[in-house]
Amino acid sequence: MPPEPTDAARIAFGALADLPATLARFESQQREILARLDVLAQASPPVLVDLAEVVRRGIAPSLATARRWASGGVLPARRVGKRWLVDLSALKPTTPDEIARLAREAAGQ
Repeated sequence: MPPEPTDAARIAFGALADLPATLARFESQQREILARLDVLAQASPPVLVDLAEVVRRGIAPSLATARRWASGGVLPARRVGKRWLVDLSALKPTTPDEIARLAREAAGQ
Protein backbone atom coordinates (compact mmCIF):
# COMPACT_ATOMS: atom_id res chain seq x y z
CA MET A 1 0.00 0.00 0.00
CA PRO A 2 1.55 3.37 -1.06
CA PRO A 3 2.03 6.03 1.60
CA GLU A 4 -0.63 8.70 2.03
CA PRO A 5 0.38 11.98 0.29
CA THR A 6 1.13 14.87 2.58
CA ASP A 7 -0.81 18.11 2.43
CA ALA A 8 2.19 19.84 0.82
CA ALA A 9 2.39 17.20 -1.90
CA ARG A 10 -1.36 17.43 -2.48
CA ILE A 11 -1.11 21.22 -2.85
CA ALA A 12 1.90 20.95 -5.18
CA PHE A 13 0.20 18.43 -7.45
CA GLY A 14 -2.97 20.51 -7.43
CA ALA A 15 -0.98 23.56 -8.54
CA LEU A 16 0.64 21.55 -11.32
CA ALA A 17 -2.76 20.39 -12.50
CA ASP A 18 -3.92 24.03 -12.63
CA LEU A 19 -0.82 25.18 -14.53
CA PRO A 20 -2.31 25.08 -18.07
CA ALA A 21 -5.31 27.17 -17.00
CA THR A 22 -3.06 29.61 -15.14
CA LEU A 23 -0.79 30.01 -18.16
CA ALA A 24 -3.79 30.56 -20.41
CA ARG A 25 -4.99 33.36 -18.10
CA PHE A 26 -1.56 34.98 -18.12
CA GLU A 27 -1.35 34.78 -21.91
CA SER A 28 -4.79 36.36 -22.20
CA GLN A 29 -3.78 39.15 -19.83
CA GLN A 30 -0.55 39.69 -21.77
CA ARG A 31 -2.49 40.03 -25.04
CA GLU A 32 -4.84 42.54 -23.39
CA ILE A 33 -1.95 44.60 -22.02
CA LEU A 34 -0.17 44.60 -25.39
CA ALA A 35 -3.36 45.75 -27.10
CA ARG A 36 -3.69 48.60 -24.58
CA LEU A 37 -0.04 49.54 -25.12
CA ASP A 38 -0.65 49.65 -28.86
CA VAL A 39 -3.60 52.01 -28.38
CA LEU A 40 -1.48 54.23 -26.11
CA ALA A 41 1.39 54.27 -28.59
CA GLN A 42 -0.93 55.29 -31.42
CA ALA A 43 -2.47 58.06 -29.31
CA SER A 44 0.88 59.46 -28.15
CA PRO A 45 2.14 62.61 -29.83
CA PRO A 46 5.45 62.43 -31.65
CA VAL A 47 8.61 63.00 -29.65
CA LEU A 48 10.79 65.26 -31.75
CA VAL A 49 14.51 65.65 -31.05
CA ASP A 50 17.33 67.23 -32.98
CA LEU A 51 20.14 65.28 -34.63
CA ALA A 52 22.56 65.90 -31.78
CA GLU A 53 20.14 64.13 -29.42
CA VAL A 54 19.82 61.24 -31.88
CA VAL A 55 23.60 60.81 -31.74
CA ARG A 56 23.70 61.24 -27.94
CA ARG A 57 21.13 58.44 -27.55
CA GLY A 58 23.18 56.14 -29.76
CA ILE A 59 20.63 55.91 -32.57
CA ALA A 60 23.17 57.20 -35.10
CA PRO A 61 26.96 56.95 -34.77
CA SER A 62 27.72 60.56 -35.77
CA LEU A 63 26.08 63.85 -36.61
CA ALA A 64 27.02 63.47 -40.28
CA THR A 65 25.44 60.01 -40.41
CA ALA A 66 22.32 61.24 -38.62
CA ARG A 67 22.03 64.09 -41.12
CA ARG A 68 22.47 61.68 -44.05
CA TRP A 69 19.92 59.23 -42.60
CA ALA A 70 17.41 62.04 -42.00
CA SER A 71 17.72 63.44 -45.51
CA GLY A 72 17.65 59.94 -47.02
CA GLY A 73 14.51 58.87 -45.17
CA VAL A 74 16.22 56.25 -43.01
CA LEU A 75 15.17 58.19 -39.90
CA PRO A 76 11.60 59.47 -39.50
CA ALA A 77 12.61 63.12 -39.64
CA ARG A 78 11.33 66.43 -40.88
CA ARG A 79 13.11 69.62 -41.65
CA VAL A 80 12.12 72.70 -39.63
CA GLY A 81 14.04 75.66 -40.96
CA LYS A 82 17.66 74.56 -41.00
CA ARG A 83 17.17 71.89 -38.33
CA TRP A 84 16.26 68.24 -38.71
CA LEU A 85 13.86 66.90 -36.09
CA VAL A 86 13.56 63.13 -35.64
CA ASP A 87 10.31 61.56 -34.43
CA LEU A 88 11.48 59.16 -31.72
CA SER A 89 7.99 57.73 -31.27
CA ALA A 90 8.25 56.32 -34.80
CA LEU A 91 11.42 54.47 -33.76
CA LYS A 92 9.71 52.53 -31.00
CA PRO A 93 9.97 48.74 -31.26
CA THR A 94 7.08 47.01 -32.96
CA THR A 95 7.35 43.43 -31.74
CA PRO A 96 5.45 42.44 -28.58
CA ASP A 97 8.58 40.80 -27.15
CA GLU A 98 10.60 43.98 -27.58
CA ILE A 99 7.84 46.07 -25.99
CA ALA A 100 7.64 43.64 -23.06
CA ARG A 101 11.43 43.75 -22.62
CA LEU A 102 11.45 47.56 -22.56
CA ALA A 103 8.52 47.62 -20.14
CA ARG A 104 10.41 45.30 -17.77
CA GLU A 105 13.51 47.54 -18.03
CA ALA A 106 11.41 50.64 -17.34
CA ALA A 107 9.92 48.94 -14.28
CA GLY A 108 13.43 48.15 -13.05
CA GLN A 109 13.12 44.38 -13.25
